[in-house]
Amino acid sequence: MSSGFAVGQEVTANLQAEVQPSEVLQEVTQQEADSQDSQSEDLEICRLVLKIDFPNVNNSAASRLRADIAAGVYDDYAISQTRSRRRKKSPKISVPVGRNRYRVWYGYSGKIRTAVLATAAAQSPIKKEKSSQVAQVAYVEKTESSDTNQDAKYPHRSSWWTVGKRYPDREAMVKHLSSGQHEGIFAIEWLETLTRDELHALHSDDHEKKVNWNHAVRTAAVTSKPVLNED
Repeated sequence: MSSGFAVGQEVTANLQAEVQPSEVLQEVTQQEADSQDSQSEDLEICRLVLKIDFPNVNNSAASRLRADIAAGVYDDYAISQTRSRRRKKSPKISVPVGRNRYRVWYGYSGKIRTAVLATAAAQSPIKKEKSSQVAQVAYVEKTESSDTNQDAKYPHRSSWWTVGKRYPDREAMVKHLSSGQHEGIFAIEWLETLTRDELHALHSDDHEKKVNWNHAVRTAAVTSKPVLNED
């Protein structure tokens, strides 16, 4: 009886020893936790931007297009949506096909949807990367000057990097570009004057280490004044 009890104690002790993580495992786990934030942006994807101008009033074509967007038909691409006062009847869809060149469709139907997706796929083939590869790039934009958007406070792009696998609104982009790994780079007052498209372009350029400093405004450098010794 006593021997059985002794064996039971030994088994319990062994189980307790097995469930306790080793110091090496604890150290690795802590390192992974500490690096999650820094790696989060490395997991983002750069996608082609489809520009969609919706009419000022709703109609069947606009409703079908919005339904397809909500259903995820265009999830492989970034979407820049605007509501144009000039557009009174049908939506306008623009897909970049070269430097400052777009293929444009007016209205929306199954045939137009097929053509838009085919054109976008030809410009931005979706690459299936190995799971071990951290950075996934669906579209790589060439570094080249552009004469378009001369009135823009920051040049637009035909591709955007995601933020948390999404394309946030203007307010969220201002917050993102003034915190985390972007903190202290750009003047917050200037960021607050940019449009959503300009903020996404700036964020994408910063991802690719090619910020256009002819347009971007750096944060003011803080310099400490020397303390004079009154003695």
